Amino acid sequence: MPRFQLPKEPKRFEFKVPEGLKKLLRRPQPDRRGNDRHGSGNGNGNRNGNGEGPTVTRRSFALGAAAAAGAVGVGALVVRNLTLKRDKAASEDPSAPLVVDSGDATNITEEFEQVEDLRLVERASWTLPLGSILNAAEGTWLPVVQPGADSASITAAGAFNISTGENPLVVPTPINNTPATLVLDARCSDSVYAWSEIDLSTRAWTLYGSAFANGQLSGSATALWSADANWDPPFFCCTGNQVLWQVQPSLTGDKTQENSHLYRWQLGSSSADILMESPGRFACEPSVSKDCVTVVPRVAGKTASAYYGITALSKTDPTQQIDQLVMPATVRPFRATRIGDQFAFAVEATYGSGGLLANMGYYLGTSSSHITWLSREPAAGIWGRDGVYAFKSLSSYIVYDEPAGTFSVLLAADRAVDYGEYPAATGDTDSFVTYSTVKDSNTGYPTGVYVRAYDLLTSEQMAQKKAEEAKAKAQEEAEKAAEEQARAEAEESEEY
Repeated sequence: MPRFQLPKEPKRFEFKVPEGLKKLLRRPQPDRRGNDRHGSGNGNGNRNGNGEGPTVTRRSFALGAAAAAGAVGVGALVVRNLTLKRDKAASEDPSAPLVVDSGDATNITEEFEQVEDLRLVERASWTLPLGSILNAAEGTWLPVVQPGADSASITAAGAFNISTGENPLVVPTPINNTPATLVLDARCSDSVYAWSEIDLSTRAWTLYGSAFANGQLSGSATALWSADANWDPPFFCCTGNQVLWQVQPSLTGDKTQENSHLYRWQLGSSSADILMESPGRFACEPSVSKDCVTVVPRVAGKTASAYYGITALSKTDPTQQIDQLVMPATVRPFRATRIGDQFAFAVEATYGSGGLLANMGYYLGTSSSHITWLSREPAAGIWGRDGVYAFKSLSSYIVYDEPAGTFSVLLAADRAVDYGEYPAATGDTDSFVTYSTVKDSNTGYPTGVYVRAYDLLTSEQMAQKKAEEAKAKAQEEAEKAAEEQARAEAEESEEY
C-alpha cells in the first residue's frame, strides 16, 4: 500500500449538481448544528470521489480529481499512521494460538438445564416497510437500509428509533445520483452517520460520514474513502463521534496481494487515521460493544499459516489494544465482539485441525479463561448483557443465563420462518432487537418487516415476575375452582 499524501497543486474541477439533488445538497440552515468541513474521498489511487453531500465545495472536488490524476490521497482528508499500543495482558505471540480440547470446554445445551422462564421481556414492536434491513448500533438509533422513496432510487438509508418507533429517511437518494448507483450499507451512533454507495456497473464505491442528530444529518457529509472494483466495499461501524472502516483487496482483481487497513475518522476532523494493518484480509466486520471495538485482522506468525487475531480496541482510544485471542491456524471467525471481559465469537465452518475452536458454533471466552460454547450453525453475531447471552439459531434464539446456569428458547416471530428473523443487536447494548419479514395470514405474501425490542430483567425483576405469575396462576385456579363449585351447587339445586 503506497504512502498517502495530498496533491500539492490541485487543479480546478467544474461540476453540475443534478436538479433532483438540490434539496439534499443544500447547505444546512443556520439553526442546525454540525461540522461544515468538506472532503472528497479517493481510495488507493484508483478513483476520485463522486461528490460531496449534503454540502459540496469546488475545492473538495478539485482535490479528489488531482489525487486521482497523480498523488494518492483521500481528497481533503490527510491520512495519519498511528501506532497500536498493546495492553500488557494482551497476547503478543501469534505463534501460540488458542487450542482447546472439547473436554475442557462447557457445552451450553448439554451441561445446563433448559427452562421456560426468559429474562428477556418484549417491550415494544413495530412494522417497517417491506425490504428494510436493520443493523446494530450502540445507542437509541439503528441504521436502516430500505427501499427508495421513488423509482429513481433503488435503496435509501434511514434510521429507526428503538424507543419511539420513528423511521425517518436520512439519505433519500445516493449522492452519486446515477441509475446504477445505490446505497449499499449504513451504520450510525447517536452522533454520527455513515453509509456506502456502490455503482453496480463498475463496482466503484464511496464511503460517506456526517454529523447526525434527531434522526437526520446535521451537517455537511464528508466522502471518507473511494475505490474501484479491486477493493471490496468497506465493512464499517460508528461509535460516539467516530467512523471506523476496513479497506481490503478484493478476492479477484489486480490488488489481491495488498495488505488491508483499519481507518478511523472523527467528526469535524480533516484527517483519517490508520489504526491497524492486516497482512491479508480481515476476517469479518468490526463490532462496537460498550467500551471497545472488536476487529479480526490476520496476525503475523512464525510460520506461513494464516492466523486471525480477535482484537479488542479501546473505544475512546482505538490505538489502545485491550486484549487479543489468536485463533488456530486457518480458522476464520464469522462474527466477533466483546461482552464484559470476554470475547463472543462464531465460527461458521468446521476445519480439519485446531481443536474445539475449529468446529462450527458460538463461543465465549478469552485466551486465558474457560471456553463456553454452543453447537449451532452461526447466523449472526452474539448479543449479551449482565451474564445473559442470545445466540441466533435457525428459527429461534438460544438465551443463555450464565449466573443461573440455565438456558431458554426465544421463538422467532409468527410467519417469519420462510424469510428468516435476525438480530439487530450485537455485543453489550441496552436492548435486544430483532427484525423479520412476515407473511400475511390470509394471502401468504410478505407484508412488512416486524421489529421487536426486548429488555433484560434483573434478578430482582425476574423474582418479582415469577411471584406475580405465581399469584396470577393461583388466582386463576381459585376462580376456576369457584366456578366449578358454583356449577356443582346449581346442578344439585336443580335435582331437588
